[in-house]
Amino acid sequence: MPAHSKMKVIEKREGKPMPQILKELYLTHDKQTEIAEALGVKQSTISQWLRFLGLREKTILVKREESA
Repeated sequence: MPAHSKMKVIEKREGKPMPQILKELYLTHDKQTEIAEALGVKQSTISQWLRFLGLREKTILVKREESA
């Protein structure tokens, strides 16, 4: 099944557009691989969808805690 078809199936199942689904998943998952697993697709599919939808990941840099 082409990646675009998978997107439509997931949108129908979730009852939301894919940009909203991805944004919500990025709030609760740290990595694309985790998001892909949650949606039942490959990580590369998530990357393709982000490009297709004109979205990108936002990386937030945080200061590491000092080791004891």
